[in-house]
Amino acid sequence: MRITTSAGLKARNGVIAAALGVAVFLFALTVSRSAAADGESVSGNDPAVRADMDRLLDVATDFCKQHMKSDGFVPFGLALGNDGKIRFYMFAPNGLMAPTDSVQIVAFGKQSLRAQANSGDLRAVALVYDGRIRTIDGRLSYPDAVIVEIDHREAPSAVSYGFPYHLTHGSGGRKFRYVDDISVNSMDRFAFPRTTSRR
Repeated sequence: MRITTSAGLKARNGVIAAALGVAVFLFALTVSRSAAADGESVSGNDPAVRADMDRLLDVATDFCKQHMKSDGFVPFGLALGNDGKIRFYMFAPNGLMAPTDSVQIVAFGKQSLRAQANSGDLRAVALVYDGRIRTIDGRLSYPDAVIVEIDHREAPSAVSYGFPYHLTHGSGGRKFRYVDDISVNSMDRFAFPRTTSRR
């Protein structure tokens, strides 16, 4: 089900590991699953673009689900390379192990993903963070949501997906589940240039 929303970032602090190189951790993940994410696609009519986005959504939502059951997660990035492998990024704006505001991490993450996209080795990137979903008029629709922003070099625009969730605490520990409503909205590109297809 699609709900028209605008995603907002939660201002949370988190401990980020020290980064390597350009303050970005990177390691390759070979992902064989291609399960399609729920929700309406606004990625254009290209089946290959939609398949790439579905792969990134699948990895992002699964990762968040597992970590929300334990201690949560800090904003992170994913990148789909021309070789078909998905890479994982953790961002450290300070380059140090120190508490950092999530808003700063997201801003730095977009800069870092843009730099990686400029290499020409990537088909798509995703930025993932814990946020809120608001309606167009600003009312809070869901106070807790996994936000996945995807920029694909062959898509007409970037896309923001919002996956609301419920998190409860009980004797059996933390219980996490996604809510059925999913928000899907086009947004300005944040990694790839505003140009036509490179194919």
